[in-house]
Amino acid sequence: MNAKEDYKKLLQEPFDKRIKPRDRYRYAEAMAYGKQYLFQSGGIYFGMNELEEYLNRVIQKILPDTFKLKNKVHVYPVRSATYNAFAINDGSLFLNIGLFADVINEAGLAVI
Repeated sequence: MNAKEDYKKLLQEPFDKRIKPRDRYRYAEAMAYGKQYLFQSGGIYFGMNELEEYLNRVIQKILPDTFKLKNKVHVYPVRSATYNAFAINDGSLFLNIGLFADVINEAGLAVI
């Protein structure tokens, strides 16, 4: 994970011209360094390979073929009891462990 490189890549992506440059820089910074912080702070469950592999198998079932070919989408389990999930621009999907309290089957997980 290299936040500086991610930041530079984000700034090179096309943006809507109506977005102010300072907002573009803030967004790129929040995405790049926010992900780095999440990984370094212990916010992601590492070592739960079976769970991570399962989550990625579920997402592969529902992704359009164009995303599957690019192999850009990856799901990470997040160390949080809150009912939440979020994604960032690089294809990283984060699912809080708290979601699993209410998800009763794979279809429910796929909807999230």
